[in-house]
Amino acid sequence: MQDILSQAMGLKRPQILVRAARFGLDDYRREPHLRRCLKIDEAPTPGKALVLLLDIEKQINSVRETNNGDYRAARHIDVLVAIMAEAQSFRATRRSKALPDLVR
Repeated sequence: MQDILSQAMGLKRPQILVRAARFGLDDYRREPHLRRCLKIDEAPTPGKALVLLLDIEKQINSVRETNNGDYRAARHIDVLVAIMAEAQSFRATRRSKALPDLVR
């Protein structure tokens, strides 16, 4: 089983969606964005958020692939923005925990 960061980085989506999501990263505000994407009151940790976001994105992508008319590109991009931002945050958190405590 892949770790959560590998899953996030391994997503293969149409270039136009990825490009649009990258533009959205500059405007990402964690609390309101996660509340909107996850439909929750309080933002979870980056790792937990990634798990939830990847599940949501998988469902959205399935709808996109079926071409059934229920697909909303804006929602998909919104979730992809959150995945990208939370992956960056998760990576930074893991990196900071791996560094030895040099200040004592």
